[in-house]
Amino acid sequence: MKDVVCLFLSSLLVFSNSIRGAVQDQKKKAEKDWVVELKTVLVELRAVITDRQGHLVQGLKKEDFELREKGRLQDISSFAEELVGPLSISQRVNLANVTPGEPPPPAAAPARSLMLFVDTVNMAGPNLLRVKQGLKKFVDEQIKDQDAVMIVTSAGMEGIPARFTRERNLMRHYIDRIATWGSGFNSYFTPALAADVRRESPDAIKLAIQVLGNEEGLDPSLLSPAMLKQMAVGKAGDVLAQATFKRNSILGTFRAAAELMSKAPGQRVMFFFSDGFSLLDTRGNIDSLDLQQAISRAVRSAVVVYSINSKGLEAPVEIDASRRSMRAFDPSLLGRLSIYASTSEKEAQDGMNAIARDTGGDAFFRTNDVNWALKKSFEGNNSCYALAYYPSTDGQGFRDIVLRVKGHPDYSVRTQRGYLAADLVKTAKAAAKSPQQRLFDAIARPIPETAINVSTSAHYLEVEIDKAQVSIKVLIDGSHLTYHEMSDRATLALEVAGTIYNRAGKLVTSFVEKIKGSMPHDQLSEVRGTGFCYTKRMELKPGSYQVRVGGARA
Repeated sequence: MKDVVCLFLSSLLVFSNSIRGAVQDQKKKAEKDWVVELKTVLVELRAVITDRQGHLVQGLKKEDFELREKGRLQDISSFAEELVGPLSISQRVNLANVTPGEPPPPAAAPARSLMLFVDTVNMAGPNLLRVKQGLKKFVDEQIKDQDAVMIVTSAGMEGIPARFTRERNLMRHYIDRIATWGSGFNSYFTPALAADVRRESPDAIKLAIQVLGNEEGLDPSLLSPAMLKQMAVGKAGDVLAQATFKRNSILGTFRAAAELMSKAPGQRVMFFFSDGFSLLDTRGNIDSLDLQQAISRAVRSAVVVYSINSKGLEAPVEIDASRRSMRAFDPSLLGRLSIYASTSEKEAQDGMNAIARDTGGDAFFRTNDVNWALKKSFEGNNSCYALAYYPSTDGQGFRDIVLRVKGHPDYSVRTQRGYLAADLVKTAKAAAKSPQQRLFDAIARPIPETAINVSTSAHYLEVEIDKAQVSIKVLIDGSHLTYHEMSDRATLALEVAGTIYNRAGKLVTSFVEKIKGSMPHDQLSEVRGTGFCYTKRMELKPGSYQVRVGGARA
């Protein structure tokens, strides 16, 4: 049998070994200079003000607000009231008076940049179907022409580019592409039960053994008490490890999504759909560090998050059809089982509540009407105030934000509640990095940036001129590149980078190359339409590999 090289393709890029030394040098410089850089870092806020009756308060001025960070009064550097709604009469008249045959005026900046974040890692299939139906109705009935929408999922973005669009047909198409990742049924062996088993609670271990017998066909009469306990503790470790993995996965992608939103114009609103996620670590203790970092990143990006629980209305645990039958369960333990299920459900909602509350949004639970929750969220942002200030450079830890309207203690202020000081350091260090370093940082994130479209194909091909066995072909979209027009030609400069991993996820090799090109002016329009093709020959041993490639303007 001939040796075979198998390759899997991806649009992601990772950090290249060839620039690692330069990164270390730049990192030392950034650490040295970050205090100076911090003076240019703005903190942006979005605030919704309502009166005692819950009505939106409009027409407030900058001097009506008092802003404090860690109790210290802050000078509001910029201020604006943002109103979102249908086009005004004058705007409709201007659009109606466009002369036939003439191009319409350029579209206005989006009133809102909306991200639909679907946590497919923690979402059951039936719940995802309900969410997708609600999202399509939302697109049809509530999205305005000036709104821009991006769709992100926590379990991969295959077929869904990470970019904003105003095209409703594309939104519907991307919604259809969202695929489930979760398991087929809800286990009674919840993280809350697992945590008590890890603490060796006798009652919890007894209940866990019953769950294992009911769900996995374990016959307790055939094993010793010591063996049963060992199996229960082992299962508890698996449950908590999986909960930790899912939490890290979802919150890592959430941070990347929030950072991506920081560059979006207008109001930045994220709708976060999830069945919920556990905050328990592998030892059964609450671990909120990742959650705090995710919230801090959203606050620093001025993103308001609305959490919508995708489980909808749930049946009591005893008759929940999404769980395994309890026909062989000890009736005396049903009450304790129900308590553990309720505790885990509440604990899974705590993170969603915190994300919404601390970013100035709201959370919706126990509703099957996804479109209604989205509508309520929309109505709550038709009027908001955009404020920004320069924070001080001293102080570590969490920086709480308090905003109030002077002379109106009866007004309710919904805004971001604070962030981690470490995020300011990260922002300053990022500003100190070179363009190439920022490029590799961006393409290494869970959500790849797609300002330039890149597609890849790989072919097994042996030739006499080299020892390579694989030809990697990279097609680069020419419509989003930057061209420099000279007297008689147009030129461009591009960086192409790639990495190859083996089946175990270990980096095998990588490359970074700069490409320069030029063309006559009369061929520029053709080049914009057809793009460019770059081929790289690679020498690989027989096996399975993943290829990640991308390009950037040099």
